[in-house]
Order: sequence, then structure tokens, then C-alpha cells
Amino acid sequence: MTLIRLDWLPTFEIGVEAIDDAHRQLFAMANGIRAAIAKQDRNSACTSVDAFIVAAERHFATEEKFLADIHYADTEAHKGYHKLLLDKAKRLKRVCDEAMDEGDAEGCYNEVIAFLIDDIVRGDKQFKSYLDQLGLTRVDSSS
Repeated sequence: MTLIRLDWLPTFEIGVEAIDDAHRQLFAMANGIRAAIAKQDRNSACTSVDAFIVAAERHFATEEKFLADIHYADTEAHKGYHKLLLDKAKRLKRVCDEAMDEGDAEGCYNEVIAFLIDDIVRGDKQFKSYLDQLGLTRVDSSS
């Protein structure tokens, strides 16, 4: 199994600086988890997963409050989506805390990464047009 590497792409941007910055941070943290798993450094992997979960919980709470404050109709569904990602991250944490079997750790990591990308690309892009309509996104000067 190959560990998925995350590279931030401009197309992932929502256009709200705080959200985009948090997403970039989560990508960087995920790559730190990837590096620790690849080195089979259990302590570093577990510490990195813990930090990722804390950062993700903080980001999700901020994003969900933002969506509620702007009366986004699908805020509750988006919260459910975030819960699924956190559940997957916590599963990776359990694998890490146990024996950190390489195959299990890689599989869990890849699930977390696939879900993180899906959250940003599919989940968050769903509310981007709503943000655009409200004039809450920055305009890309290179367009």
C-alpha cells in the first residue's frame, strides 16, 4: 500500500482566508502523519494524529459556526460530514495507540486523507457558491 501525499492546490481554496488557512494547516499536518508512518515512528505518528484531531475539531467548530452565522441551509449536514472525518481520524488514533500495524496505519491514514480531500473538494465547495453570492469570498486577482 502506498501512503497518499497531499499537495495543496489553488482549486481547493474556498476564498475565505481563515478557512483556507486551516485547510492548508490540516494538509501540512496530514503530511507529517504520513512521514511518521512511513518511518514507522509510532510516537511521532501518535503525537501527530493527536495534533491533527485537535486542529480538525477546532477548524470544524469554527467553520460550522461561520456557516450557521451566515444561515447556510445545509449546516447540519456539513456538521455530520465533519463528524465522519473525525471518526476516521480517531480510528487512526486507536490503531496508532495499539500496535501500529503498518498495513492498518496506512489504510486508516489513506481513509483520513481521502475524506479530508473529499470534505474540502466536495463538501466545502458546496457552500462556496453561497459564500460567493453573499460576497464573502475574496476575488482572485489573477483571474
